[in-house]
Amino acid sequence: MEIEQSRLLDALPAMVWTAKPDGHVDFVNRRWSEYTGLDLDQVRCSGWQAAIDPQDLPNLIESWRSILACGEPGEMEARMRRVDGQYRWFVIHCSPMRDDVGRIVEWYAINTDIDQRKRAEEALRQDEARLTAAERDIRQTIDTIPVFVATYSPDGTRTFVNRTWQDYMGLTLEDAIGPSGKTSPHFYPDDVERNDAAWRVALESGEPLTIDVRVRRADGQYRWHTSRRVPHRDENGRVIRWYSVGIDIDDQRRAEEALLASRHDLGLIINTIPVMAWSARPDGSPEFFNQHYLHYVGLSIGQSKDWEPAGPLSEYWDLTAAVHPDDVDRLAATWEAILASGKSGEAEARLRRFDGKYRWFLFRANPLRDEAGIIVKWYGTHTDIHGRKRAEDALKRSEAFLSEGQYLARMGNLSWQVATGKITWSEPLYRIFEFEPGTLVTLERIASRVHPEDLPLMGDMVERALRGDSDFEYQHRILLPDLSVKHLHLIAHRARNDSGHIEYVGAVLDITQRRRSEEALEKVRSELAQATRIMSLGALTASIAHEVNQPLSGIVTNAGTCLRMLAADPPNVDGARETARRTIRDGNRAADVIARLRASVRQKGHDS
Repeated sequence: MEIEQSRLLDALPAMVWTAKPDGHVDFVNRRWSEYTGLDLDQVRCSGWQAAIDPQDLPNLIESWRSILACGEPGEMEARMRRVDGQYRWFVIHCSPMRDDVGRIVEWYAINTDIDQRKRAEEALRQDEARLTAAERDIRQTIDTIPVFVATYSPDGTRTFVNRTWQDYMGLTLEDAIGPSGKTSPHFYPDDVERNDAAWRVALESGEPLTIDVRVRRADGQYRWHTSRRVPHRDENGRVIRWYSVGIDIDDQRRAEEALLASRHDLGLIINTIPVMAWSARPDGSPEFFNQHYLHYVGLSIGQSKDWEPAGPLSEYWDLTAAVHPDDVDRLAATWEAILASGKSGEAEARLRRFDGKYRWFLFRANPLRDEAGIIVKWYGTHTDIHGRKRAEDALKRSEAFLSEGQYLARMGNLSWQVATGKITWSEPLYRIFEFEPGTLVTLERIASRVHPEDLPLMGDMVERALRGDSDFEYQHRILLPDLSVKHLHLIAHRARNDSGHIEYVGAVLDITQRRRSEEALEKVRSELAQATRIMSLGALTASIAHEVNQPLSGIVTNAGTCLRMLAADPPNVDGARETARRTIRDGNRAADVIARLRASVRQKGHDS
């Protein structure tokens, strides 16, 4: 009998097992064993628990004990492990078999796979949870979003408003819905009739409505809103509800008004500034010219409307017609290079005025790029630099004259910033020192040219500059590589540059030729003085000889006369005596001349 029962249970297309009255498993059919991979010997007593998911086992044992305790049919759910290790949900239906006296002699149970149902139930539960959460989120979103949300019945009666609407209006939901929804007491008085008329037309036609109105806030302030109402229809096309949103556009409206005013002001600025402004497409073709540009070329655009050209704008962009012939090729090449590079650029050229006169302009162009970096437009200006060009030409001529004058005068300019040590020379000064023009000049490099005997002068100059003396002037020599010597005259004055630092500005004059001329002149003067002294000495000698010769001649004559008188027979003693007195007189005269000469020579010696 038991064998037949086992065969019958094994033949059933379900997982079947039996247990004793105390709950201990005493049989499992073939399908149960095939699913779990456990045989009867392994599942006896409590071995069947190995096939139950550990998370479900406590609840399953508790449910099994409850069923055993009550002795009534029951069911349990748990996940059972398949032979491949996968768990699937099963519902276990248990039913007791009783003997004739009603005692339980065996428990029969069948395990039914409900994994798909459980998964579906879980998915449904999750969907319901998500739907509930979504409904809650939608309601919270509707109440939170900073726009008015409302619904209306087909006749236009308001049936719902969100929290934003209530807070703005200062009304409760009960106050907002109902028949009052057909009116617009919270709209600006000038907008009420326009809004109500448009709403009636929408209700009659069933067409969506969009209108801008001013809505009164709870504090009495009006703000612009865009109201958008659309119908919701059933499957037959009948309107069953209206949905409405109201968006605060007050800031936008104010910004638009400010933008319009700004554009107007910008237009006035662009057309008033004394600069020729223009814009061009990415390919360089012209798109816009301001009034100043058109006035320059002789066109009138009026004040009230934008100017519309009589012909293509390219006619006013024609470089060959407007630009000086000598500048056309250069300007065209520059513009092509700017377009090719996609970078800002500039050029100078002469542009013909409406009266045929040419004036110098600075052409500048800048690209406007989008977020991807692609050029969408070119903007440019033509700035009149005619006066500057004339000034530059005059300055160049002046600088040329100055440079030539410095060259002829053998003079150069310099500046010396004491704090930084930066020294700037003019080109003639490089030539004076025989330095390569444009090379760096330092005090050490200058000192390498100063004559060794004049280095103390340079040291004194540096010390005075460090003390901040206002002016200094020096004459010194420099020794060139070929050992030739130049005499220089330095004059410098203290000033302050744009940064407020002390800077000496001065000039250096090459006085070598002057010094040589002075030396030659001094030599000539010395030689002339020597010749003068010699000539003066000759004249003095002749004078001395004349002064001395007279008394000496008298002495000789008187001496001869005296000898003749004494030699006479008889001697003329009285005449000889008188002659001797004249001789003494002439000797005294000679002595006086010699004394005066000695005194004169002695006095000149003291004077010299």
